Amino acid sequence: LLGIKALAPAIFVVTLLSCFRGYFQGFQYMVPTGTSQVFEQTFRVVTMVGLAYLLIDRGLHWAAAGATFATFPGVLAGVVVLGYFYYRQRHVRHELRATQNSESIEESTSAVVKRLIALAIPVSMANIVMPIVMLIDMAIVPRRLMDIGYYMNEATTQFGYLTGMATSLVGLPIILTTSLAASLVPAVSESAALHKLDDINHRSKMAMKIANLFTIPACVGLSVLATPVSQMIYNTPHAGPAIAVMSLSIVLLGAQQITAAILQGLGRTVIPMVTIFIGLLVKVFLDYELTAIPELGINGAAWATNIFFGLAAILNFIFVKRYIGSIVPKVELIKIILSAMAMGGMASVMYSFLLTLVGNALAVGFTIVGAIVTYGATLWLTRAITRGDLYNMPIIGKRLLAKKRQEEVELYDEEY
Repeated sequence: LLGIKALAPAIFVVTLLSCFRGYFQGFQYMVPTGTSQVFEQTFRVVTMVGLAYLLIDRGLHWAAAGATFATFPGVLAGVVVLGYFYYRQRHVRHELRATQNSESIEESTSAVVKRLIALAIPVSMANIVMPIVMLIDMAIVPRRLMDIGYYMNEATTQFGYLTGMATSLVGLPIILTTSLAASLVPAVSESAALHKLDDINHRSKMAMKIANLFTIPACVGLSVLATPVSQMIYNTPHAGPAIAVMSLSIVLLGAQQITAAILQGLGRTVIPMVTIFIGLLVKVFLDYELTAIPELGINGAAWATNIFFGLAAILNFIFVKRYIGSIVPKVELIKIILSAMAMGGMASVMYSFLLTLVGNALAVGFTIVGAIVTYGATLWLTRAITRGDLYNMPIIGKRLLAKKRQEEVELYDEEY
């Protein structure tokens, strides 16, 4: 109860944070969002550790409440950063007002509110997938584990392997697809408003390819190194099987996010919400049935989550194909899968070789580095990725493009 009270002040600030981020994303200007996230997490972690340290003498519940309260200074720092960017962009707002047609009829406040609600509810419901999944698992999984003979403490431990460990690791690669989906919505929306179907298809294909380039190897790598990673991070190998099964959700959830963003950008906001609800109904049934199979146990709940994300993604793909055509070139997808499989094979062999020489932690670290190098090399050899694709990559794309333009200018100067 104390932790919930400590979290309450952050609720109001989070709404401001979301509004500011949505504003900048509408301009397809993602720097403020990224910068605010860095400041938000920095302030949150520093405050969380500091308050937990100061309050631990008063009891564990006070330390937990202090750590929970850290959300408030974190989101407040994010709002301050976004407010700074908003102030710097004041000239853009002045230009928009100056170019606005004075004879245009402005919508009433009530009409704007109705439009926002009509858009916000479906989009919000489609974007709170993970919290809903965790609530369903919390309500069903421990009880079903006890139904097949687990004691309460054993069921709680097993549940922790799934939600506290496997889900956390799966969430790391999904950060990229989440950001990619957020930037894709306004891009697709702009092209849809201008009736540029080819642009929509091109941007959607590129977003899907970038997502696959990161999520597929992350899935393969995590499944191969599930037990070693569990031992290294959580000091237990027992979460390995659940992590290995849940690793498939990286690809499936990434596909669901990208396809949902495309549909939202097209103004079909209700479709992702409906597909999520259909998937949730299936997950509730599968959670209840699969978790109670003794041979599966907690892995049954992990498979239920995989099927949920997969079903939602497939339904989204069907509608995306209906509106803009196919967005997954099969040849490129096969090349990425083969490259990831080659990486996974190398990782398995390399880890087994290094384990007896340097121990688990160093073996995992060296194997990850080797896997990245192997994956990059196989992508280049199979031509799954081209120089043109590199220009569209996050972070390095702009730098490579700027370097290319500089080389072109220098070459032009030499010729003339």
